[in-house]
Amino acid sequence: MVKFTAVQTVGAVALGLCFLLAAFLVLKLCRKEMSVVLTIIIAVPFMCFYSATLIDTSGILALIPLSLGLRLFSRNFLWGHLDEASHTVWELIEFMANTFVFVISGVIMVMDLMSSKINGEDVRDLVYIYLASLVARGITVLVFYPLLRRMGLGFNAADALVTWWGGLKGAVGLSIAMIVHFSARKGHELEQTGVRFMFHMGGVYFLTTVINATLSSSLVQYLKLDAKPRARILAMTEVSEECCRRAVQLVQKTQGAKSEAAVKAGEIAARCHMVACDATRNGTSAAVTAAGLAEALLEAGDYEVDLDGERRRVLEICTRRYRACFEAGMISNTACAALNHVTKDAAFRCDSELRRWSALGSLCANLLRLSDLPLGVGTFSLNLSAEIAWGFAEAQESVRKTLPRSPVLGEVVGEAAGASAFQESLRIEHPRVLQRLGAQHLAATARQDALGKIHQAMEDGSLHADEAAVLEEMAQKLGDGIGRVPLQHA
Repeated sequence: MVKFTAVQTVGAVALGLCFLLAAFLVLKLCRKEMSVVLTIIIAVPFMCFYSATLIDTSGILALIPLSLGLRLFSRNFLWGHLDEASHTVWELIEFMANTFVFVISGVIMVMDLMSSKINGEDVRDLVYIYLASLVARGITVLVFYPLLRRMGLGFNAADALVTWWGGLKGAVGLSIAMIVHFSARKGHELEQTGVRFMFHMGGVYFLTTVINATLSSSLVQYLKLDAKPRARILAMTEVSEECCRRAVQLVQKTQGAKSEAAVKAGEIAARCHMVACDATRNGTSAAVTAAGLAEALLEAGDYEVDLDGERRRVLEICTRRYRACFEAGMISNTACAALNHVTKDAAFRCDSELRRWSALGSLCANLLRLSDLPLGVGTFSLNLSAEIAWGFAEAQESVRKTLPRSPVLGEVVGEAAGASAFQESLRIEHPRVLQRLGAQHLAATARQDALGKIHQAMEDGSLHADEAAVLEEMAQKLGDGIGRVPLQHA
């Protein structure tokens, strides 16, 4: 047992790490052409899984360190169009694999039915199994309902009902059913058992797809789970209003404010905005401006400031900003993970005032206490605290620009002040840390600017793909060189 456990766990992880190092070596030596990089990214996981099966270890466990490592360090060899192409190719492979499994399982079921291996008792048992699966899923939801109500974003009766009814199945069960079916081939003593196993598993999938999936949309609409929060309605109205206003201003600028074209543009913009408001408010055309929409909701007794929704909008903007800073190379993956963790934790408590900096401030203070440790630990801690404070303050600035009229803007400003105060204390006590951070930002900006010009040249046709690949490597070296330029002050 000890040997089996070690081979299936430690051996699988070691194999995954070996393939990870090999993938890094190949990716570093090869040219960063799309076809080459995508071939490596797709071939290595399959080779790792196949190798694991050859040495009788777990292919799934071997893929875990490989996939985590590739994702963690992907910024070194996947950026821009390469990252997007990688996602697209893997999604296509997943879709084709799922489709293949469902088609093959359907063909097997039809062949079994036509061969008269399935009788009326099997069909009756299928109905019983389908009903039993509904009962089992319902019992599971009821048992965990008290716990789920107190976890995450909350869980009410409507959520529980949709969770119970919408429990659709994936391709894993069908794959297992086909393994059992083909394990008992013709003449095997369990041949009929394999046929029935395949029929019952596939039949439950079929009934779930035809009955549950068909009625799930109506159930969600009946329970009003698809209704948009008030904050999202106002956000859509504001964006629609801004788009129509800019279109009218563009016509007025080119044709004159009092021209016939400007008048016509105003009429078209008003109609288009009304259509957007109708779709947003489910057919209610009472308001054509964000302010008018709020007043209409207030008169109808259906409006109050949706603080929960506004806080969620703030957190979504912050999450995107953290990711953008990380992908640009302005903050490290560790800092981005810490910021995202606190943001997700705040999303679970949007019914109270945002207090993210209290957790991040404590983390940064603890990191400062480690600043005197040797072997680079102190330097790492100082840099990490500076990146967290800067990334948080930068995200709050993005919120202020994006949501200038948000009712929770005061909470955002208060939290940003805490991050700015911490940065000021770093400027006084550890000025070299902010100098290094400033150099890192200059390098990231130079790199992004160079990559933007290269990609624009590709779109314009002045550069070919192979030429752009060479220049992209140059842009990476340019950014690294700028990052080593000494700065006089932060």
